[in-house]
Amino acid sequence: MCSACASLLAACLFVRLSVRSSETPSGCSAGPSQERALHQEHGGDWQHSFYMPSAADSSVSAIRRWFDKYGGTVPTCEPGTLMPSPLTKREALDRYSQHTVHCRHCKQALRNVDLATGVAAVAGVLAALWLITRVMLGMPLLSPAAGVGLFAVALAGAVVAGLRSLRQQFFFIDYVHAERD
Repeated sequence: MCSACASLLAACLFVRLSVRSSETPSGCSAGPSQERALHQEHGGDWQHSFYMPSAADSSVSAIRRWFDKYGGTVPTCEPGTLMPSPLTKREALDRYSQHTVHCRHCKQALRNVDLATGVAAVAGVLAALWLITRVMLGMPLLSPAAGVGLFAVALAGAVVAGLRSLRQQFFFIDYVHAERD
């Protein structure tokens, strides 16, 4: 089998008719788990394990038929070949190692988010110190200037919280299919 065919097969995602939760922990990494289950349960007989009524599925059927005719067996399912261990949900949805670390735009955006978070945190601390100094000097807390200081502390806290949430998107966002529209 040529490396181009093996690469093409590795790029294809196969959809199995019935997916049991024991095969796919937390609903993730279904491809390798389904291939493992197909190989173990049916000896690799994909024609009786898949239902592909759509024209969009014809490419999957065609590549499977091609491997049956010319390739012998599917390279990932040859007898004696160990299947890859199932990925955890966190590994499957890890954005940092899969994308952010390789994309110069995302790395720069992450640096900018970190810088902005630091600036907002310092601004909040300075505003809080200014308010504490006013209290220690005996100035009233109900003055308009103190109100501006309190607003600055609250705004800095909100900005830091928002930036921390944004930063998390560069690393891992849990995907729960039931929560998506």
